[in-house]
Amino acid sequence: MENNSPIKINPIIVGAVFAQIIFLIAAFFIFKNLLSTEQKIAKISIDDYSTIENLESFPLDPTKKSVIEGQLNSIVILNNPGIATGSGATIRSGSVISTYIKDIDVHYLSMIVDLKNLNQSYRLVYRESDTIPNQAVPSNNPAMFFCVQENFGESKCKDDYPDNIEDQIIYEMVRNKTFSNFTVGLAGDVYNGEKLSFRLNTLSDDSLVISAAEDELSDYLSSLGFSFEKYEHTAGSYICCSLD
Repeated sequence: MENNSPIKINPIIVGAVFAQIIFLIAAFFIFKNLLSTEQKIAKISIDDYSTIENLESFPLDPTKKSVIEGQLNSIVILNNPGIATGSGATIRSGSVISTYIKDIDVHYLSMIVDLKNLNQSYRLVYRESDTIPNQAVPSNNPAMFFCVQENFGESKCKDDYPDNIEDQIIYEMVRNKTFSNFTVGLAGDVYNGEKLSFRLNTLSDDSLVISAAEDELSDYLSSLGFSFEKYEHTAGSYICCSLD
């Protein structure tokens, strides 16, 4: 005799199965996001990359642009907590320096980024190398935005670096650099806040020899966006060692 009684469905089991399905769907999307190569980074877009000249030595691919805009966002948030600004940044005309220093294998980019809606400006120094490790390139922070005080008035611009960050960059870019007929000694423990100064070790004390050495170092610093005139220096035919 057939048993035609209806099948009884246990609502507890149905609920458990339904919850498990929901859990598996959620886990799938979480796992997918973890594996995604496109990580979402808070950025401030820069509007005028296409108008920049002088980038032959440092072409900006999407990865570099993402790094730059992420670092820009960090320093803007540091100085403007609670203010949302996702765009409006422009690269200052004439501020871009792009060069490759062959003897230390460094691709170097420097530029000033203006945010007109905030009336603030920040300087970028971006260094990378095909040689790893490279003493002239920071291993954990190749793109560095730091303060340009000009637009902050009496307010103190904040960044993630010490006040002598320019001295540190110059130190790293000079210490292994080869010059024509002289060497450069670097005085001052820049990593402990001391002021950088130069000692040019020339072949003789002839004024023309010394002047040529000073001009060459000055030109090199200018090619990086820094001024030799801001630093004390001595020059002559003596031996001095750099501080490493």
